[in-house]
Amino acid sequence: MSLDPTTLEHLARLTHLDLSADERARFSAELELIMAHLRQLSEVELTGVDPWSSGAATTTWAPDQERPCLGPERAQASAARQGPGGFLVPSFVDEG
Repeated sequence: MSLDPTTLEHLARLTHLDLSADERARFSAELELIMAHLRQLSEVELTGVDPWSSGAATTTWAPDQERPCLGPERAQASAARQGPGGFLVPSFVDEG
């Protein structure tokens, strides 16, 4: 199954990417490889496998340790845009 140009344009629009013809060709090929891998994974026999199992025998967590917080000034120091008490980010809701 190949990725049709309409679907690729839709994905580019959703991700706000303005792709050149070369980039469309490259990304289309890369996405097709990813989708082929996902199709291959969907063929794995999972009968009897707990969907919540992680495969790891144990999980090791580090103990919680109280540490001083960054504080607003330090947390926002590298922000592109800052507002009163927080970060300012561009709107990303698709209105279309």
